[in-house]
Amino acid sequence: MRILFYTIWAILLAILQPTLIQWIAVFGIAPNAFLVFVILAGYLRGRTEGAVAGLVFGMVYDLLIGKLMGVNALLFMYVGFGAGILSEKFFGDSNVWMIAVTVMVAALVTGVLYWMIAGMVYGPISFYTGFVKTIIPESIYNAVICVPLFFLVRATALLVKKKTAY
Repeated sequence: MRILFYTIWAILLAILQPTLIQWIAVFGIAPNAFLVFVILAGYLRGRTEGAVAGLVFGMVYDLLIGKLMGVNALLFMYVGFGAGILSEKFFGDSNVWMIAVTVMVAALVTGVLYWMIAGMVYGPISFYTGFVKTIIPESIYNAVICVPLFFLVRATALLVKKKTAY
């Protein structure tokens, strides 16, 4: 049943990320729903499922939007694993505000790492363009979009969990 849950969310995000989410972009900056979902999976289901979800959803993101194949898959895998560790060790309950802060920090770290890798592959990208105009606004937008997505993911996870109990 978990595979069905993740498959439905992967298809839903694969449809929404390049269409609706790009439509709600502010000044050309759109949130990364795949990254937010991976962090939520890590928080709600643990580090193993967070890492696997990160690898799979990162690969789907790379296939749809990414320019460097496999980079987002690896970054998302580590982010999902880290979110699972944070939820197990430090934040036992599902506090949406701590998750939003985690999403913001993870988006900053992921953005900086991707910026550095893209700079190695494509040539140097200016600090102002890469960090100030793109990474910081996207991380704030990811934290904002995390709140409604958290309640949606948690509700569907509980719904799937209840159906398997019968």
